[in-house]
Amino acid sequence: MLIDFKTALIILYVLAGLDVVIIIASLLNKYRYNKRKKNRQTMAGLVRRYFEDGVFPHHLRSNKSFMETYIRLREAYAVDDKTRGLVNDYILNRGIDKSYGKMINSPFKSRRMRAAVYLGHMETDIAVKALQDLFKRENKYIVKVYAANAMLLQSNAAAIPALVESLIGAPSWYIDKVRPILIDFGKSLHDHVPSLLDRDETEIRELLIGFGRVYIARDLKTYLLRQIDSENPELRDLALKALSENYPDEIRSDDFPVTDNVEILKTVIKALSNNRTPESVNTIMGYLQVQELEEHVVYALSTMARQEPKLLKYLVTMFRETTDRSVHNAVTKVLSNRIEYFLLRILSEEKETIKKLVGEILRLGGTSEIIGFLNKNRNPEIENEILDTASHLLDGDETLRAEFSTYLNERILKKLSLEKSRTAPVKREEKKEKDKIRFLTIILILVLAAFPAVFLLRRHDLFSALSPLESVKLFVVDFNYLLVYYSAAVNFIYIIILLLSLMGSSLQARLWKLKKFSFLFRRNILPSISVIAPAYCEEATIIESTNSLLNLKYPDYELIVVNDGSSDDTLNTLISYYALEKYDLLYDRFLETKPIRGIYINKNIPKFVVVDKENGGKADSLNAGINISRKDYFCGIDADSLLEPEALLKAASTMLNTENETVAVGGNIFPINGCTVERGSLEKIALPRNFVALAQAMEYIRAFLAGRIGWALIHSLLIISGAFGIFSKKRIYEIGGYLTRSERYHRDTVGEDMELVVRVSRHMREKKLKHTIHYAFNANCWTEVPERMRILHRQRDRWHRGLLEILSFHRKMIFNPSFGSTGLVAMPYFFIFEMVGPLIEVQGYLMVLAAALTGLLNPYIALLLFISTVMLGILISITSLCIAEKDEHYFSVKEFFILLGLAIIENVGFRQLVSYWRVAGYFNSLKKPKGWGEMVRKGFTQK
Repeated sequence: MLIDFKTALIILYVLAGLDVVIIIASLLNKYRYNKRKKNRQTMAGLVRRYFEDGVFPHHLRSNKSFMETYIRLREAYAVDDKTRGLVNDYILNRGIDKSYGKMINSPFKSRRMRAAVYLGHMETDIAVKALQDLFKRENKYIVKVYAANAMLLQSNAAAIPALVESLIGAPSWYIDKVRPILIDFGKSLHDHVPSLLDRDETEIRELLIGFGRVYIARDLKTYLLRQIDSENPELRDLALKALSENYPDEIRSDDFPVTDNVEILKTVIKALSNNRTPESVNTIMGYLQVQELEEHVVYALSTMARQEPKLLKYLVTMFRETTDRSVHNAVTKVLSNRIEYFLLRILSEEKETIKKLVGEILRLGGTSEIIGFLNKNRNPEIENEILDTASHLLDGDETLRAEFSTYLNERILKKLSLEKSRTAPVKREEKKEKDKIRFLTIILILVLAAFPAVFLLRRHDLFSALSPLESVKLFVVDFNYLLVYYSAAVNFIYIIILLLSLMGSSLQARLWKLKKFSFLFRRNILPSISVIAPAYCEEATIIESTNSLLNLKYPDYELIVVNDGSSDDTLNTLISYYALEKYDLLYDRFLETKPIRGIYINKNIPKFVVVDKENGGKADSLNAGINISRKDYFCGIDADSLLEPEALLKAASTMLNTENETVAVGGNIFPINGCTVERGSLEKIALPRNFVALAQAMEYIRAFLAGRIGWALIHSLLIISGAFGIFSKKRIYEIGGYLTRSERYHRDTVGEDMELVVRVSRHMREKKLKHTIHYAFNANCWTEVPERMRILHRQRDRWHRGLLEILSFHRKMIFNPSFGSTGLVAMPYFFIFEMVGPLIEVQGYLMVLAAALTGLLNPYIALLLFISTVMLGILISITSLCIAEKDEHYFSVKEFFILLGLAIIENVGFRQLVSYWRVAGYFNSLKKPKGWGEMVRKGFTQK
């Protein structure tokens, strides 16, 4: 026996009591939250008057409340000298500067960080000296970043030498954050430049070059010109960029040194393109002699022609008269970006030239521009002229025939005597993997045979005294005890992770309050991010989603929507709504993807790019977006999901919680079913009315907030949802991007989000590089979840097949100490409890049913099973809900009680059903591989 019946009852009562205590504590927290929210709203209207009048209310009696209020005021308004003087007098009189000056000696990093933040908003001598002392003796670089920003807020020029010296030998991430802080000192830093000009340290040279990019001064220009001859290619490239931005005439001058270095020549071409004259066009054309520069020449000329329309005529003349094939091809590519302009003039006196241009564009593979124009053109005369030119090329060009057959409408194809080619979206299937199937089959046999073998060894001495029927009954009873052991073990692990999640969310909440907007929006404090949203047939919701993503609060980001060969009007909807134009964008093709048909932008929305490509699946679309992205990190998000305005900011800010390199960050996923959307933003948060979606709401809260925060805290997080995840572009390039058939591993997967995290973690461990994978407890993404059991079943089947693929592909990591906590904790957990667990659970449920039907399920076993499977599950679900509402309350009291009821109900039936689906997914993995399957979506509920 595990424990006696009486002890089991006591445990049951204790768990029930814990549930009640947690519920009461949550309701009290909800009451206090609403009260604080009301007070904050009242204070927001009065706070400025307090400081203007110099009369401070009693409810600001604590130093922390006073400083938080003052900082909010400074972030919202330009505080005048009089108010600042009053505040400093108040700080001196109450000794607030002395109080936080003592806090810098705290052994806790978070308290020293808080002291630095608050001291930065004080201008007393004590505060200034305290910060300088903190910076000098601090050994944690992340605390030094906060202190550096605080000294900038104080305009403390005396701190500049110490800040400069701190760069020497420091980690690159620290240098990247403190260098912009130094640069923001402006004239004060320039006063120190003479003492730095002869320094040879790379960190100092990078600082001066970076300063030269934003601060115009003669001595800095001379310094930049000196760095062109640097043996360090990175310094040379940085100096060239600074010169091209601030002193392009120096690069264009005859005195600029002649070189055959391709990287330098790229910068020269860029500088020349800023001078939009025919002479510059001719000079740039001369660089076509270097093959590696052709793409840069075309890009530069396209930019010039877009900004200076008069150059179009000059380029057309060049197209007509040149005999140089390389020049002819380059001009053709440039003019193809304005093909609509030319096609509309094909009936003019320039008809022959334009028809020749159309032929050359088609010969060079620029079919998408012509096809797009033909499909929307309504002038039959223009159409006939274009088709006359195209028909001469079709006989000898199978690629052109295939493009036309696929994308032209049937009416035009009939004129060309072509038939419509129907292309179905790519099915995410792969060849049957014998290696994976062998691995899964062995595991299945071992799991099914394990308990019978143990039973035979353990009970062999009783077989002679028992009949076969009695032996079967004994087997059923023993298996029930096994299920008790297993359920208790699983839930014990869940509780440990839950406690870690509580610790992690509390720590993150404290650190988030320290990260003021003025700090987070300072240059390079947070990395630049490309938000990539793959879209396939999202015509109904694409504008709402895009508007949402274009209104994020983040200092430096771009949005890339990748149209994955949609068969509906997704692309044209985007082009029409945002007035997009086709654009010749220069980008690196590090990752192999399906061909890109076109890139579209609106120059008035510079952070927005739309990519049109052939259908290749979500992973292929993300890889294409990564290639085109221009930022340091990328955020993969589903095109039918909505991010809260500060979600990206909150997720990225977790990178400031550690000194290790951050390779990935995840955030929460909540069901949007039931919520109201107004112009791409959440107007009202509400629970789904559909029971299937409602059950998933509780499940998502438990999985994300009671699981992933805890796993991240022990550096073992391996799942970041594909609906919302941030990744280091540099590291994802190194591992070959998302797993697709086009890339180096030549295979697809239905679990690309988890697989990417596992592979990047494996890569960093193999390279012995310190890294962190974060999870942001307060960064929320809202997405639609299935409302029909059939679709939900298909989704869970797919998820489990993806897990099995990943564990099979990366089985080298399981129980492998060379992969640290990932190999010894995370991978074994997924192997034992997520892969093998459902097989044990379903067997156990069948044995419980057999015991109930045969009368073998006595009250003692039933009580143990109820405690280990239901009561512990309820405790975990309720606590997860409390974590969700710890700092931000999303649900009303009524909805809170609905979720509490659901936390009880879902542990009796729903979770068992999901386990059955996962077992079905296991057996499906042994069959012919299947793709994603259909995911039917209703779309957002509009106001």
